[in-house]
Amino acid sequence: SELEDLCEGLDLLSAPELKSLAKIFHLPNPNGQKQQLVDDFLRLAKQRSVFSRNQAGVGTVILKRAKDLAGRSVRICKGPRAVFSRILLLFSLSESVEDEEAGSAGQGQLFTVLMVNMGRMVFPSYAVNRKTQVFQDREDLIRYATAAHLSNDIATAMVNGNWEEAHHLYMCAKETWNNLKDDPSLRCHRALPEYLRHFTVGWKYTRILSQGVEILQRLHMYEVKWKMISKLCNGTSSWFSNFANEDLLLLLQAAVQELQTLLAQDVYCTDSRGRWWDRLALNLHQHLKNTKQAVDCIRSGLADPFVRTGHRLALYLRAQRIRDSPSCRQFRCLFHDLPDITVEDVAHVSEDTGCF
Repeated sequence: SELEDLCEGLDLLSAPELKSLAKIFHLPNPNGQKQQLVDDFLRLAKQRSVFSRNQAGVGTVILKRAKDLAGRSVRICKGPRAVFSRILLLFSLSESVEDEEAGSAGQGQLFTVLMVNMGRMVFPSYAVNRKTQVFQDREDLIRYATAAHLSNDIATAMVNGNWEEAHHLYMCAKETWNNLKDDPSLRCHRALPEYLRHFTVGWKYTRILSQGVEILQRLHMYEVKWKMISKLCNGTSSWFSNFANEDLLLLLQAAVQELQTLLAQDVYCTDSRGRWWDRLALNLHQHLKNTKQAVDCIRSGLADPFVRTGHRLALYLRAQRIRDSPSCRQFRCLFHDLPDITVEDVAHVSEDTGCF
């Protein structure tokens, strides 16, 4: 079928090709991010030509130029494409979602396999000792692939600063996970070794919820800036102040509730628990002004066996700052029973000899 959708045509172009097209149409920021350029082109396409009724619209001209740059293309049916996309995803299970190759669904590792089959690349021989089945069935893999692509979309929106879009995707993912997390088929995840839990749908959705905390924090920051600007422009009416404060409080409470939900489970993303405890203590103490709960949070974090040494030290230092703060004198009695932590020094390299 003929390509008639401008958004699909722009998606075919690489970032350099899109920037070249942006210079042809004199976009205000031709060197911007790819998604920003696509949005600028879509806005430009809505403008009507002022020269003649019979002249092609701006969108048609943009699409024609985009098709010329892209060259001959083949449209793949969504069903078969999804199958091949999941096959490619299996080649990149060990890659992080934030890595650049994750966005290309494992094409880098698939290319490596191709080079090996062609004899252009050689690896040492080894025996595969696969004893544990990660994906229970086809549906399990489909759910994992859906969560992985959704997490990648959220990360892309966050990098591009599209926090409203990221928040919408996060809320959709949260609803999906709430309907899925009690499924009996997920009970086997607890029995998996931690390094294999990375490849479960629960781990992916837990990472999305962790991303949601950052999204809520960023939206809170923008609300603060909006409140300050509005005060400068419109004065400080009591109605506006109460309205803005309620919005800020709701965002902070949502972030705190999400952190508490993440910490209530100990199956997925256990390596992030130290960061969650520290963020929760920060929100409770500095933003919600609930010092007692912040101290209880620090105590729970220090007692958590999954918290690593660096985050354990960060929690301990935060407790010291709260204890030494003049405004928290009435809470100093809460710090008497905090557990001590021991941080061992690491071996140092001598500058003269280069030896330990």
